[in-house]
This record gives sequence, structure tokens and C-alpha cells, in this order.
Amino acid sequence: MKAIFVESQNGYLARGAMDDMMWTPQLDKKLFRLLSFAFGGVYVCSRHTYSLLPYAMRNDKNRKFIIADRDGQNSLYKLNMRYPNGVLVGGPRFLSAAYDIGAIDTFIITTVNKNIDSSDKYKNPFAEKLVQIGPQCEIKFDDMVVRVYKNNLITR
Repeated sequence: MKAIFVESQNGYLARGAMDDMMWTPQLDKKLFRLLSFAFGGVYVCSRHTYSLLPYAMRNDKNRKFIIADRDGQNSLYKLNMRYPNGVLVGGPRFLSAAYDIGAIDTFIITTVNKNIDSSDKYKNPFAEKLVQIGPQCEIKFDDMVVRVYKNNLITR
């Protein structure tokens, strides 16, 4: 699966549990949509993340959202088998759970040139691991940088 997410310059994925992500630039949102469609338009997320998504996004007929469960047919493990190109949408805890079961093969991370206030709970949990390998691709924009990492190179 693909972990596509944005982080602040100081390494946070969100301001808090109810973050509306308005601190991210419009270009990041457009890139997320483009990449998500390129990977098939299937999104796997937690129930909490799904509840925070804008109405228009949840009801877009071109997008399929699947809420992951801890076990059963919609467990991350089984969803990874059914949707290997699915895009994971969620916070550090959800993304870490996917990583821990080996479900993430690609990270696409946008780092915006903006610091936000948050707590360690929302820090990028992969920052140190990704430094080990460096990005395979890096594209700089005026107010952000997008990097692509392949997980098969990361040691657990």
C-alpha cells in the first residue's frame, strides 16, 4: 500500500486529533488527489480519519473509502492483500500499524515550509527510518518538497 501524507517542517503530521489540515497548501491537496487516482482511487483509513474528511471527498463517486478494522475482512493485513495499491489515510498511529504488518511499500511525503504546534503523538514516526535510505525522488516547490521512498530498502 501507499502511505501518502504531509508533514510540517518541524515533523508533525497534524496539530491534534481534530486537525482540519488547513495548514497545508492547496498544491499538496491537488497532488494527493492526483497520486491517489493514479494508484486506483482506493483509500484505506481509520474510522476517526474518515469522520474528519470533507463531505465532498467522502462522497466523490470516483473514490472508494474503506474503513480498516482491527481484524476480520477489513483488517489492514487483508486489505493490503486485496488492495496493494490502496492509499493509506490517517495519523501516525494508523500508519505505524500498517508499517508494522509490512503493508507499506511506498512512502510519498510532502514536507511543507511551515512549522506547526503539536505534541509528540503526531510526530512523523518514520523520520529516522527514512533517513537511512534517502528518497528515490525529490521534487521541490516554492513552499514544499515532495519525496518518494521505497519501503523495501528500510530495515525494521
